[in-house]
Amino acid sequence: MMGPKSKHVKLAGRAGMLSRLGRVSLVMGAVLVGVWGGSSVVVLAQSAGGAGAGGVGSGGLSGSQSSSVRSVGVFPGTTAPSQSRQVGFDIRGVVAEVKVERGSRVKAGDVLMRLDDSEERAQLEVALLRTDVSKQLAEAEARVKLAEVQYGREKANFDKGVSSEGLVQEREAELLVAQARLAQVEQEGRIARAQHFAQLKRVEKYTRQSPIDGIIREITRREGENVDETRPVLEIVSVDPLYIEVRLVPNDVVRKLSVGQTIDVRYGSGTWKSATVNFIDPVGDARSGTRYFRLELPNPDNAESIDAGVTVDVRVPESLLAGS
Repeated sequence: MMGPKSKHVKLAGRAGMLSRLGRVSLVMGAVLVGVWGGSSVVVLAQSAGGAGAGGVGSGGLSGSQSSSVRSVGVFPGTTAPSQSRQVGFDIRGVVAEVKVERGSRVKAGDVLMRLDDSEERAQLEVALLRTDVSKQLAEAEARVKLAEVQYGREKANFDKGVSSEGLVQEREAELLVAQARLAQVEQEGRIARAQHFAQLKRVEKYTRQSPIDGIIREITRREGENVDETRPVLEIVSVDPLYIEVRLVPNDVVRKLSVGQTIDVRYGSGTWKSATVNFIDPVGDARSGTRYFRLELPNPDNAESIDAGVTVDVRVPESLLAGS
């Protein structure tokens, strides 16, 4: 049997344990970042010894007691390239020259990579030579003029009664033949120019140019390596403008936004910059009550430019939080 003293010790131990559990619960429950009525609410917790007996002080935190958290109305956003292009060839060949390196900044139209096109260029030269039909054309035109003169002379003689109808018909036939030959030469010239143009387009396929302004992120083929039409050889990304993807914002806040509206963003401890809403997801997440939207931020290459793939602060205007 347990004596009165043992019972008193046991009850005192339980009371102490419950007291300690109560203080731990208060501290754990004090750190909350949630959504109440569609607005972001932040509560900071103090250490157990910073506000009396295990509570949270009413005067806020300072010094080492403060926590690094976002303020009310500031949400995290993730930066991403506004464009990303996989660049490849639609023919097979061997890489002859790579004109860029990883990290190179390029403009639309800059040459990125060239395949060995020596054979195609030789055929292009042949096609170019065939486009020159000037001699054949001059000869055909001269024959037409001669045939016209002979026909006219014979026709005049026939009208004077000093030539036969058969000779007139013969000269007329010669004129028609000369005119047909001239038309044939002109047609051959057009065909030769079309063949030259087609060969020129084939040669152009051996050189790949940048489709956008951007930065070379990856190169998968080097000089001497084979390429085909199934795999890209380079990746280009554009970070100007920069996209900022914002998720987990209460739907009641997002529904007040509009495309074209400006919102401030900041990377780290940098200055706030104005970004523009360029997309609002028409479908929200029913389980979390949140919705996604995207911002577009001018991001020229200078000391204040922001990298893609980092987290930034997105400050939603207080007017959108009030009464949401």
